[in-house]
Amino acid sequence: MSDPNEAPAAEAPAAPVYVWPQLDADRVVAGWSREPIAGVPGILEGDAPAIGTVRYHADYSYFEAIMYAHLDAEGTLERFDSRPGERSVVVPAACDLKPGDWRWHADAGQFRPLPKVLRGRPRDQIALEMLATKAFALGLRAIRDGQPLPRYTLDWLIEWERTIDAGGVAQGAPQDLSRDRRGGSNG
Repeated sequence: MSDPNEAPAAEAPAAPVYVWPQLDADRVVAGWSREPIAGVPGILEGDAPAIGTVRYHADYSYFEAIMYAHLDAEGTLERFDSRPGERSVVVPAACDLKPGDWRWHADAGQFRPLPKVLRGRPRDQIALEMLATKAFALGLRAIRDGQPLPRYTLDWLIEWERTIDAGGVAQGAPQDLSRDRRGGSNG
């Protein structure tokens, strides 16, 4: 019979368990395996980062914290998140690019700055200025060629006259002027 005051026998410490990353096409850790991978360092199982939060750099044999840069339909940087989205790319967690100022160029695999006139400005404001530019250009061409002002320019002018800038009452954003009110095409 054993003595109840006797300390239990110490168990041998468990051998450390190492895991190796399973990488996706962007070298982001998509899972962990206990099968060694040649040339890739193992990590103690308890120290392994969460799946999808690090990228492995084979050139330097280290893991880098990442996040996802979310892009709009044109590739402009909208925001950062810890989860991937429909249109997102992997970036280092320390990425300090300002949303709205950069566009992703997939062919080069990098962000490039937007032209200064487009940086950090609301898309609807840029769209309105583009409508104005088209209206002016079509109007100037008509004047140069001795033609009457085109419907697109006249419609833009009507919408502009309703804005606060023209002294009118704002009626909301100007309509899409690519079609005139009769359903025809302008431009």
